[in-house]
Amino acid sequence: MSQSQAIVVRVDRSKSPVLPEGLRSLVHHHPKLPGVYDLARVQLWRTSAQEEGRSVTGESLLHHLTQDHLLGRCLNLADGEVIIAQGARVFTQVFGEHQTVLLFGSAAKGQVGEAIGQVPYLSAGGPKVVGGWHPLNHALGETCPVVLFPPLQI
Repeated sequence: MSQSQAIVVRVDRSKSPVLPEGLRSLVHHHPKLPGVYDLARVQLWRTSAQEEGRSVTGESLLHHLTQDHLLGRCLNLADGEVIIAQGARVFTQVFGEHQTVLLFGSAAKGQVGEAIGQVPYLSAGGPKVVGGWHPLNHALGETCPVVLFPPLQI
């Protein structure tokens, strides 16, 4: 991640993000996160298993984030919308070319049951940034870090 040049982004946290069909409610949405921040200062977080090159499930990531009190520092869906608008050049400058990043600050419940089912992700897809939803019961490797605000920003 490049720390040399600031990439100031503005996020409107007053509106609720739109969920895709099949997802019914948003959880872990923290509207008190900063509305203006330097995207170049965010941190990429991985479990020790990911650091060692092993895959983990999204459920395992959620457990570690909860246990380590990091959920409140996770970027969320509103941040993702702004990052997509910044484009692939900014995405690769901050996160790298072959990276998919997870935004655990927003997780969604599906139509059935009360379990958290999916979290948003962003990935550089050629000339643009694409977003989607990753099921928590699927595997994630070392190229799928969680994006956190630096500790002193919140």
